[in-house]
Amino acid sequence: MRIFVYQTFSSTPSLSNSIRIGKGLAVNPSFISIIRKSVTSILDSQSQAIEKIAKENGLETLGQIPFDPLFTKSMVQGNTIIEFNGDSEGARSVKKIWKEVENALYR
Repeated sequence: MRIFVYQTFSSTPSLSNSIRIGKGLAVNPSFISIIRKSVTSILDSQSQAIEKIAKENGLETLGQIPFDPLFTKSMVQGNTIIEFNGDSEGARSVKKIWKEVENALYR
């Protein structure tokens, strides 16, 4: 099971619940990625809390997807961020995480 976590004030309880439910269904979570909605220092503490919960539960954090307004522009045009602007910060982070997912699947 892969978990993608939006970085918000409710993300840590949501992550804990997702892990608990997954384990209850005998689907062991294996790794997470953090989707950052903002670059504020307040939400940076949420990122640290998410990573702590992941580590405590044996999950690997594969990376963070930064706030990038090009995501919205790409969606409006009906494209992925990679199709819209493959060199943007958001696209590079998605590609990096995808590579990490591939590597994790074939270990």
